[in-house]
Amino acid sequence: MLKYFRKRRSFIFNIYLCFLIIILLLASFHLFSFQLFNKSLQNEVIQNNQMLLRNTTERYQTHFERVKSMLFDLYYNEYVVAFNKQTLTKDKENLEYYSVIKLLKELRTHAYNPMLYLENLAVYYKSDSVIVEKEGSLDAQLMFSHFFVNDDYPLAFWEELGTAGAGYKLHKERSFRIAGLNENKEMSLIPLSFHTPSSNYQTIAFLDATKLKEMYFNKEDDRQFIIMNEDGTILYRSSDTISVEDIPLFPADEGYRLVGDQYFFKERDTMNNLTFITVVSYSHMTAGARTASITMFIMVAASVLLGLMISIFFSRKLHRPLHQIMNSIMQQKPILQQSDIHELDLIHRNLHELIKEKDNINKELAEKQSLLTHYGYINKLKAITSDIHEWRDIALMNEAFYIVLFHLHLRNTPETAQMNQGQPHKIAYYLKKYIDVTISEHLQGTHTLQIENNQILSIVQAADWTDELDEAMSKIKRIVDRDNEHYIVAVSISSVYRGSSEFNKAYEEVLQLVRSAKPIDECQIIREAAASAHPFILSLQQEQELYANLQAGNTSFCISYLNQALEQCRGSLTTVAQLQQLAESILNGVAKILEAYGSDEITAFRDMQTDQIRECWTIEQFSHYFCQLFRISTSIIQAKKEDQPSTISIIMNHIEQRFAEDLSLDELADMMQLSPAYLSVYIKEKTGTNFSEHLNAIRIRKAKQLLSDTALNIQDISLQIGYRNVTSFIRMFKKITGVPPGEYRKQLQWENTDYFGTSYS
Repeated sequence: MLKYFRKRRSFIFNIYLCFLIIILLLASFHLFSFQLFNKSLQNEVIQNNQMLLRNTTERYQTHFERVKSMLFDLYYNEYVVAFNKQTLTKDKENLEYYSVIKLLKELRTHAYNPMLYLENLAVYYKSDSVIVEKEGSLDAQLMFSHFFVNDDYPLAFWEELGTAGAGYKLHKERSFRIAGLNENKEMSLIPLSFHTPSSNYQTIAFLDATKLKEMYFNKEDDRQFIIMNEDGTILYRSSDTISVEDIPLFPADEGYRLVGDQYFFKERDTMNNLTFITVVSYSHMTAGARTASITMFIMVAASVLLGLMISIFFSRKLHRPLHQIMNSIMQQKPILQQSDIHELDLIHRNLHELIKEKDNINKELAEKQSLLTHYGYINKLKAITSDIHEWRDIALMNEAFYIVLFHLHLRNTPETAQMNQGQPHKIAYYLKKYIDVTISEHLQGTHTLQIENNQILSIVQAADWTDELDEAMSKIKRIVDRDNEHYIVAVSISSVYRGSSEFNKAYEEVLQLVRSAKPIDECQIIREAAASAHPFILSLQQEQELYANLQAGNTSFCISYLNQALEQCRGSLTTVAQLQQLAESILNGVAKILEAYGSDEITAFRDMQTDQIRECWTIEQFSHYFCQLFRISTSIIQAKKEDQPSTISIIMNHIEQRFAEDLSLDELADMMQLSPAYLSVYIKEKTGTNFSEHLNAIRIRKAKQLLSDTALNIQDISLQIGYRNVTSFIRMFKKITGVPPGEYRKQLQWENTDYFGTSYS
């Protein structure tokens, strides 16, 4: 693509240059907007902080005035004044403390007012050193040394305050240690007092500084808040990180200052001569702007990158057809013409030649037979006779259609081989001809093809299934069922599709439907997927029992066991595919056993048996297959056992003869003069199973014989075969066979009785 960029007069270069200019203009506009946005956002954050501080100042001012008014009213309350007269005329021991009750009621009315945020409210009488607070009256020294304790506010402070100037006094916030009846706590309090000149008493309000701040600031708000007195001392601060020296001087016309990484905002309370200051981190203020800037920058960068990619994409998309046309024209007759955009110049001067070339290309494409040649070549490889003209009609088909698949299963019999006349799949060829004639007689616009050696496909051009199709299928079924001793046919019919482009979907559907075929000895017509049955597999206990009898050479049991399982499939939803999976699973287990006995050529044995599984279709064929599989396998195992060393033969015979005794591996090892560990490995290596598995398998086999041939109860059978604990016997029997002994005996009795009540035992 770069070689086109180097040509400054090329079409793609001019298009891309226009796109790039537009992208740069838009990016510049966005960057300029970012600057304005950040500046505006920063000013807005500053104004917002100033407004918040102004509102906070007004609220604090209002609150202080409310508390001052309350202190003033309390100071001149008749009960407060009356008790003061007692303190001036009587000793502390002679005070009438019962008269304090009404005074306490007044105190509590204000102290428990949630709008005042008071921790306590007290009246201090200096003459008798008595203090009355919301909880009652007590000695002032005890009050400030035990209940409301702070080193900066001892009793001496309040005594000295009474002799100083009168009026309201807002004191510095301090942490008080408060002792209560139930708990002790630390609280940050702001004292506010009031008294008149030369007065014997004063009223004191202790404001909860923390609740007061939380009232006007959110808990999540990390701004630092400071209240300063008229003389520049700090009355309250929310954090100790800021000192008086850190607070800058504010010009008269400015309400904020940026010092280092912190913004200081100031607001003046002229009524109380207080200064309110908030400290906000610069990074905190700009966090929102920074996040917005980063987000917008990423969006602009992504937009620019996306714009460049889209520009390249559309530039190439616009240029590609022109470049292809240019190359085709230049290959015929190159013409060099001067033009601002030489590609368009070439298109203009060679338009007539281009149209002629287009006609030639279309004609050539129409005559190509690549797809049809492919189908014909594949059919030759498969030795399938087909007509290439039929494939051409199908490739050009654009109407609605559905597919009928005939899956042919040839029986491996001498008569079938004679019918093929020495040529593979001759039956399939004649059957295809018959199906073609039959369907064509009933339906118009049909094509019948052989696509595999065992698959015949009929394509019916119709919008729906018709009665004519049912008649044709019935006729084909009658003829096919007459020859079922030679072959079996399963027919599947697809849904309706439209156009040759959906041929693969239709073909996949009929392939899936034909897998639903049942193992019956007649032609099946499958129009829709049947309800799926559970996978037909043996349980772990069933497999163990089967393979144990196989190793023991009990061929008749293995054959009978599988025949019973196959009989359960008659009339059920089990499919041929599921039975083939079962056969392959059992074949794998048998192959592992033969391999454990040291049998050679396991791969060849497995391949030969797999081919025989593919030839099975009906229940009888699968039964015959399992018979020959078990006979061959037991004969191989028996031969391998005869070839085994005499040691393993002695061991096996000993277990077989003394299984009913309390036989153990240690006892057997002593008899053979071997270590128990080596003997265990030796048995496992030679037979594929360990000592306990051999012993339990022999005992359970004997138990099954006793359950079948005798009327002994379960406990007697357990003792006869070597289990001293009947519970252990029942558990082991169920583990190997899948059912308890009693249930197994009932099954044997039921199996020995036919449906008409006739017993065969």
